[in-house]
Amino acid sequence: MSLTKIGKYAPVATLIILAVFVFFWGIVEALIPGIKPYQLGGVVISVIAAAILYFDARFEEILSRSRGTITSGTLGECINRLLHVNARVSTLRVHAASSEAIQPQIADKDARIDTCCLLLRRFPVAEAEADDNKKSYNERLEGVIREWRQRVTDGHIGELKIKTISWPPTTYQVIFDDRALLLGPFYRRDDVPAGVEYLRPVIIENLSVDGREMIKSFREAFDLTFRSADEFPQM
Repeated sequence: MSLTKIGKYAPVATLIILAVFVFFWGIVEALIPGIKPYQLGGVVISVIAAAILYFDARFEEILSRSRGTITSGTLGECINRLLHVNARVSTLRVHAASSEAIQPQIADKDARIDTCCLLLRRFPVAEAEADDNKKSYNERLEGVIREWRQRVTDGHIGELKIKTISWPPTTYQVIFDDRALLLGPFYRRDDVPAGVEYLRPVIIENLSVDGREMIKSFREAFDLTFRSADEFPQM
């Protein structure tokens, strides 16, 4: 890209500057005795090329901070966009209540995931047995887990790691390696079995310094929580 810009702008800039030097050639010779026109031309072209490279790099840095780091859409649109760009994921991290809305969206795509880490909410057995809604939620969670495990059987997921927490998450997160974070808020709803309701997510991509730092922070927070979470029981 930088070489293209040099080729585009250098000839015009060189002609303008050389025209100025020709006009003031007497002054140039007085300031730099013995200089030849072709020597001056080489110096001018080198300086212009260096200047274009420098300002191009500065422009790209400024642009990277302002371009679309954050975009929004429905859950399906966001996942489709991220997997359409790159259907191969080394480590997919999913933090959600049950992931029952996320799992079908991932399953619909012809993606290859080397390692998938699920961090989901599960009510303790004693608490679920005392409450029909919580028991129903745990049963639905087991059904979603079976769907995730089927993706392993089908060869779309290499390794599946599942851990659980007992408290309701405040956001749902899908982290695609270090390149993108899909982030959506929950709000509490006591009238539904999961106890939360999904809101429209946003995509944060690694197109800027701020985007990369945010993805890194969420990835590290996920890994820290995942290490201390409970193993999902075998079904």
